[in-house]
Amino acid sequence: MHVNRMVAVRSARSSSPQPDARMHFVEIPSVPLAHLRAPEGALMDIKVIDENRSPIECVVSLSAEETAVLARGAWIRMARLLKTDDEHVREKVDAMFTRREKAQAVAGIVMANAAHQAFDTLGVTFLLTPQFVVPDEWDEDQAISFTTRAFPVPDMELDLESPIAVGEDETPEEAARRALRQRLHGTMPQALLDEAVKERREEFRGELASKGQTYREYRIEHGVKPAEVEERLEAEARKALEEDIALDLAFMRKGLEATENDELAALSRLKPGSEIELKREFLETGHACLLRQEARRGAAVRWAVENLVQ
Repeated sequence: MHVNRMVAVRSARSSSPQPDARMHFVEIPSVPLAHLRAPEGALMDIKVIDENRSPIECVVSLSAEETAVLARGAWIRMARLLKTDDEHVREKVDAMFTRREKAQAVAGIVMANAAHQAFDTLGVTFLLTPQFVVPDEWDEDQAISFTTRAFPVPDMELDLESPIAVGEDETPEEAARRALRQRLHGTMPQALLDEAVKERREEFRGELASKGQTYREYRIEHGVKPAEVEERLEAEARKALEEDIALDLAFMRKGLEATENDELAALSRLKPGSEIELKREFLETGHACLLRQEARRGAAVRWAVENLVQ
């Protein structure tokens, strides 16, 4: 898969570090995707709908060859999860899943990989994950085109100069995260907050499912009303989003770079002892962007500890 069409990138004349700064159109050289061996002549076409709006939306078009390459990766993953081989995985999936479930599983991975690569190519530093609609039916041997959107880091005020004091029972890293979040000021786009709350709700439902607990059982156990659960989820989503924005702004404004050690530290924080398996999960599901987000925020925390924490 290559990109050599006209795409939007940040203007070199702009002094703003924000990814939603005024863009212009330039011709960029062919850039092969690191995780694919694309057929000769295959192209991924990216067309930005409105580069000055948040979220940024673009239309991604994949050739039939590219779609097939990404789909093969999805089937390899399913073969591993179902403990079967490449020769028998389709037969096993056909027996276990409906046509719609199978299409959504494969198409979801294909589109996630393509969407994340598109925003990487555009140079957009984004929060959360790119959004797109997975079709109920599709042909993995045909060219596809879909709309995806992502939320760039908003331009907000952040004090990156004042010293940070470590509170009682706080580690330096915890102090850095807490202080930078509290120093964030400005208007957070409502659509971004709404999306963060939506993702937190989905995460919460997943947490209940992993425990084998229903929503009603959870409320009875904790003695809370639906409105109280919703209020808590919204507060958690806002707090997490504020921290992510603050750390991303610190990373961008200080011109930091995430190292392999930052990536390893992120994996260890998320799933200690299972770093290799977790990284493979990120890569195979098309969510490598989430690992990069954690790594760059870890780099921002490291910078704050070294330069601001007393």
